[in-house]
Amino acid sequence: MQIKNLMLILTLAFQPFSPAAFFDRPSISSSQNDLMEETRTLALQAKEYRVLLRRQEDIVQKLSDSITHRQKEREQCEQLTAALVMRSAPFLQSLQRENDVFMQAKVEQDLLDITNCRQKADFEKRSIILMEISVQKAESEIEKLSTMLDEISTKMEEINTKLALPEVVEGGAADPEKGVASSDRTPFTGGPSGGVSFGMACPADESYRVDGSGEWVLPADGWISAGTWSYPDGSMHLGMDLGLDMYTPLAAPLNGLVLYADAPVDSDGGYPGNWSGWPYGGGNTLLLLCKYEDEVYAISFFHLSNRLSVRSGQSVKASDRIALSGNSGNTTGPHTHIEVFRITSSFEEAREYFARTSDFSFGCGWDSARTCSSLACRIRPESVFDF
Repeated sequence: MQIKNLMLILTLAFQPFSPAAFFDRPSISSSQNDLMEETRTLALQAKEYRVLLRRQEDIVQKLSDSITHRQKEREQCEQLTAALVMRSAPFLQSLQRENDVFMQAKVEQDLLDITNCRQKADFEKRSIILMEISVQKAESEIEKLSTMLDEISTKMEEINTKLALPEVVEGGAADPEKGVASSDRTPFTGGPSGGVSFGMACPADESYRVDGSGEWVLPADGWISAGTWSYPDGSMHLGMDLGLDMYTPLAAPLNGLVLYADAPVDSDGGYPGNWSGWPYGGGNTLLLLCKYEDEVYAISFFHLSNRLSVRSGQSVKASDRIALSGNSGNTTGPHTHIEVFRITSSFEEAREYFARTSDFSFGCGWDSARTCSSLACRIRPESVFDF
């Protein structure tokens, strides 16, 4: 049974665009705000429907597994019944010739086993029929939920058309207001705000030490709402979207160094076309430079809440809390967009490059999947995280 994958309506691809496109964006009117509010409401409805959809799919799977098991049990009973009937036939013939007490007891036992087996086979048959009815009901609910999700998706597309939001184009150039010029200007310039967030952060200085981790840690226990490289409709998606409830704790996947930690916007202010944060559309963002044994990886997190637990220049250990998930920037619902780069140069070269450029892509750009630069290669997060 194929269920149409509708995760696209829950999250949008995070793809930065050019600074010119950002500054040319029209101002938001009150009518546009109403449409954006409707979009957020639709996204919440879609999330509820998706939860119900997954529940019904789980029911179908469990029932299907049980039906398969019971069918095997029934077949075994029928096979055993046939074997007992064949074995009892000569005993009955012998019993007719001789009044053998042993033969009589054996025949009686076989007849009892045959009766029990037939009853069990009938019970399994009735159970299978009831389960198949339940499967049909669950599949009907899945079809209804899928239809409702399709309607929401269509309505959201209509809203986005009315909003006339700018098209995402190639970008990724560093904004000088978000980074620093070189590694000789590396003091931490951000600071705690209300005890729960940090302002603009700068790349780290030289006072750090990172030992390689022995295993990858899953940032949070969520679900993949959109996979890497493409959405189901074929549009490009450069990372993995991890579906999470608001304010879910996120853990550092490996031992590493915080290169960037910025929480400039509200935790739950995301909407389609909201290009806040750096890179554009990321909302509240984090970037870690990590070590796995002798290998180096850069791991970025987008659309976070403004409750960051770390700041630039800080060393972290695998499993340390780094932030709480959110719904900021270019998004239609709570989730965390994660990108992973395998650094092909050295840890220090990658750190120095980011200090000079604030480039989250490490030279790989934003317009193509599976890209490599002289420093790094963009890889699928699914290939390193155990789901």
